[in-house]
Amino acid sequence: MAPRLRKYGISLLSAAADAGVGILMFVVSIIIAGVLLANADGAHQAALVLF
Repeated sequence: MAPRLRKYGISLLSAAADAGVGILMFVVSIIIAGVLLANADGAHQAALVLF
């Protein structure tokens, strides 16, 4: 029983870590996009109108 629990536990932990990395990458990409959008002149005016 213990080897199965260890196998599935490692698999579940790996899946959770992959999901966490994916979420972190998404958040970082949103932050980078926001910085680039704020620093672009034309995009800055559009952002002021939209937001």
